[in-house]
Amino acid sequence: GADVREARLHKQVFDGADARTTRFDRAELTLCMLDGVNARGVDFRGCKLEDVSFVDADLEGANLSGCHAHRTIMERARLRGAIMVGLEANLATFDGANLDEADARGLIAPEASFAGASLRKTKLDGAILRGAMFPKADLGLASMRSAKLTFANLEHAILENTDLRDADLTEANLHRSRRAGWKIDGADMTRMMDTDPVLAKAEDFDRKAGA
Repeated sequence: GADVREARLHKQVFDGADARTTRFDRAELTLCMLDGVNARGVDFRGCKLEDVSFVDADLEGANLSGCHAHRTIMERARLRGAIMVGLEANLATFDGANLDEADARGLIAPEASFAGASLRKTKLDGAILRGAMFPKADLGLASMRSAKLTFANLEHAILENTDLRDADLTEANLHRSRRAGWKIDGADMTRMMDTDPVLAKAEDFDRKAGA
């Protein structure tokens, strides 16, 4: 496999490449394209992956712990079982991605977007997700103990059996989220926004009108 250890790559294109045996130790990638890349189980620890595109990439079981991945785009990426402990992903995009059973404890991703993403059984304990977007995301059975979710958007999100004990949900928006069996002992829910009946009525009207 290729060896890009400690390399500095800028605006390089690797779309669709098979990177399963590539060595990325401490590499710096900026504005690179890795859409559709096969990077299953690849060790990215210590890498800088800023403004990198991983759209539709296969990153199942990859190790992204401690990486700097600001503004990285991982739309529809497969990250099931990935190790993302302490990953810094400010303003990153994970829309439609599969992060089921990933270990993302201590994830730092303020204002990141997880719209429609699947995060079932994902470990997000202690994650910093201030202002993050989770509309229609599936967080069922996820562990989010002590996570910082201030101002987060959880509209229509699935939070069934989700562990949010000691989490900070200050001013988070939980409009029409599904919360059966969730655990919220010790959680800070100051000014948390619940379902808005006026908005819910308007949504129901639009849905019936479009049927």
